[in-house]
Amino acid sequence: ESEERYRNFFTTSRDCVFITSPEGRFIDFNDATLEMFGYGNREELSHIAIPALYAHSEDRSVFLNLIVRDGFAKEFPVQLRRRDGTVIDSLLTGVPLRNPDGTIKALIGTARDITERRQAEESLREGRQRLEFALQAGGLGVWDWYPHTGAVAYGDLWAQMLEYRPDEVEPTVEFFKRHIHPEDMPAVMDRLTGHVEGRLPVYESEHRMRAKSGRWLVMDRGKIVERDKDGHPVRVAGLIRDITERKQAEEEKRSLEERLQRAEKM
Repeated sequence: ESEERYRNFFTTSRDCVFITSPEGRFIDFNDATLEMFGYGNREELSHIAIPALYAHSEDRSVFLNLIVRDGFAKEFPVQLRRRDGTVIDSLLTGVPLRNPDGTIKALIGTARDITERRQAEESLREGRQRLEFALQAGGLGVWDWYPHTGAVAYGDLWAQMLEYRPDEVEPTVEFFKRHIHPEDMPAVMDRLTGHVEGRLPVYESEHRMRAKSGRWLVMDRGKIVERDKDGHPVRVAGLIRDITERKQAEEEKRSLEERLQRAEKM
């Protein structure tokens, strides 16, 4: 039964599963190994020296040293080379099979191709960088609120607008509320709860927020971006923009227009 379980795992695993000699030759391997390295038949791969499959020869030495030192190596990141010469990112895991005297007679291991995952992570990282550049260029700070837990994730630019370091900002709704001008609080909370409860299509508010220095800024906009299966909001995301200068300009314009009207009447 043990042999049957092992064989089922060996043959059906989507990861490469292999047994090699200490000298670096394949003793056995599953079909996923053939597919990963791009070889058409077992005999062809059996004659390949394993060191030739490493894109960087020193990685194999490090991998083997870990197995000897610790008795195993788990998810060791390495680049491997396919038959056509393309390099793939992989995670290796290995343990030794020992003789009665303790010497290593073989190695059993697995390999997982993570090339697509790495590429997706790189694309995500680049996408985040572009988003950060766009937000910085637009003077926009980001916040994410999770109504079920009350937790809020504030972006670095959000903190900078209020003259805080990112590590000084508490990830809570209470931190947000403490910085809203008391006169504006009722309207802000009415708009926010109105959106969460479905009475308003979007949360949008122009209100004053106190910066660390004590000065007041005007900003805010948000929208539900994720709901649970019952339609309840799970995540609300928003942007803030410091519109203090715009408000000052509007006030100056209004003041000038009033003075002009008085002058015209005189």
